[in-house]
Amino acid sequence: MSEDPNTDRSLDLRAIDALVDERFVIPSYQRGYRWTERQVLELLDDIDEFRQRSQEQSKHVFYCLQPLVVRRCEGGWEVIDGQQRLTTIALILRSQQATLAIMGLRTYTLEYSTRAKSAEFLASLEPGEKPDPAIADANIDFHHMRRAYAAIVDWFADKHPTERLDFLNCLLHPKERNVRVIWYELPATENPVEAFVRLNVGKIPLTNAELIRALFLRDRGPETPEMDPSRAQIAHEWDGMERRLQDDAFWGFVYKDPTSPYPARIEYLFAIHVAALGLDVPLHDAYGTFIAFQRYFDGERSVDAHWRDIRKISLRLDEWFRDRTLFHLIGLWIAIGHRPSTDIVVELMAARAEMRRSGFEAHLRALIFEALFREAVDGRSRAQIEAVVQNTFEELTYAKPSHHRRLREILLLFNVATLLRNSGSNLRFPFDRYKRESWDLEHIRSVTSTRPARRARMRGWLRTILDFWADPATEEEQDLQREARACLAAPSLDPKRFDAVYEKIQQRYGEDRAHETDDSLANLTLLDAGTNRGYKNAIFPVKRHRVIELDKSGTFVPLCTTNVFLKYYSPQIDGLLRWRTDDGAQYRGAMIEMLTTFFAPEAP
Repeated sequence: MSEDPNTDRSLDLRAIDALVDERFVIPSYQRGYRWTERQVLELLDDIDEFRQRSQEQSKHVFYCLQPLVVRRCEGGWEVIDGQQRLTTIALILRSQQATLAIMGLRTYTLEYSTRAKSAEFLASLEPGEKPDPAIADANIDFHHMRRAYAAIVDWFADKHPTERLDFLNCLLHPKERNVRVIWYELPATENPVEAFVRLNVGKIPLTNAELIRALFLRDRGPETPEMDPSRAQIAHEWDGMERRLQDDAFWGFVYKDPTSPYPARIEYLFAIHVAALGLDVPLHDAYGTFIAFQRYFDGERSVDAHWRDIRKISLRLDEWFRDRTLFHLIGLWIAIGHRPSTDIVVELMAARAEMRRSGFEAHLRALIFEALFREAVDGRSRAQIEAVVQNTFEELTYAKPSHHRRLREILLLFNVATLLRNSGSNLRFPFDRYKRESWDLEHIRSVTSTRPARRARMRGWLRTILDFWADPATEEEQDLQREARACLAAPSLDPKRFDAVYEKIQQRYGEDRAHETDDSLANLTLLDAGTNRGYKNAIFPVKRHRVIELDKSGTFVPLCTTNVFLKYYSPQIDGLLRWRTDDGAQYRGAMIEMLTTFFAPEAP
């Protein structure tokens, strides 16, 4: 659709009652009516469920149909999108025509540019009676209308007369607890066929963002300039916000999940605004954000006041992104927070408004500490914080799946704290890549539970070892390479032979059964999903080789994962191809010291 800021659009939420005097024309480029009985019954049931629930709710609640996109034509409206819903509502009203007459109500007029008989068929339907199948089956449009109409007649037949009356009142009441449609009017200058193709053939429906944009850019009539900011300026700023949100690094920082649930990311700003205002968003409604926003938009606040709020949200998020410390603290809190990103951002904005910069930063660290260590950090000395961290490290274990999330989040915190410790560095943690590439827990030294159990896994494990041993450095490794090749080359892999080779290789690198299984943080790091799948039970030197190759190729690897496999946390310079118990203890000590300093930077 046109993005001209000066294009007039009529956008509203209209009650069905407001449509009954209108004439709607279904143009020739649209197909006929095709809704099934199931779709018709789902609509009836949804409206009836709303009718029952709304009795105990505010009289201002309403049930919202999806957009009806129209363009003015001679004597009425050309329907661009919404024909199926419009025809179904007409069928419902036709089935209850006798009751409507008593209520002094009627239905709107529907005409079909190239299917005049369809309008005649609609007009011939008798209230409460099923059409003759012989007549209906003479035309494919009649066929679908007849089936839909018969389903409607049967549905109403099961209702008590009072319920039918209540249903019609809900459907047609002009003001209270009613059914409404999102009315979206295209300007007369816009090509209706192009709009139809986009909305129907291309399967790209209107989005919350498009509808809200139309609210801001529509013609506001004779308002004073002071109350109506420049629509061109709004359009310009809107485009800038959209470009910012399309930056994956920025999006990965401000939003929890790797993929966006929003057709347009700018909807996130409006979702934050709606949450900040405490507005009720209709559940399970694709246009819930727009509906909530539109209710408030038509209130007492001026348009420029609404736009200032949106701009403040955008500017605040951008400010946090550009500040390296806040980028890491807020990015981490959004990543580990157990609530929707919108709620987290709203709470942080409210906190920032009440705090100085230093207090806000301390607030973020306190939130992170309590979430990961289940204790409040306020008032604790450095020694007390260190004790809490140590106790948590002793408590958590990979052996308990319920601990996995906290273990992963503590390792994420370790990476963030490591980057922040060097205040002179410009390095930033790429939250977008961390989320998108699914970095998860992996044992540094393999454990018994990951031992290959199926022949396919055994073959994969042997191939990984042989790839690593392309050029064995020692005579022992050459002998093990020959044994591994022979085991793999056998027509049918012998599990007992594999076990013998497996034990020899594990023993060679200190990962044999003599070592106790270590499921603690001292033996865990973050690896990407691809490496986890392909190298899950590989020995330490194979994983080390893989991480080094990833790092050399410029592929993102969390800093602390690289440090682990390069053994930066181990003071000994020997044994680079083994992960020993001492290495794990030193790694654990480095984590405890780093996290203690992160939460208690001042000396006791």
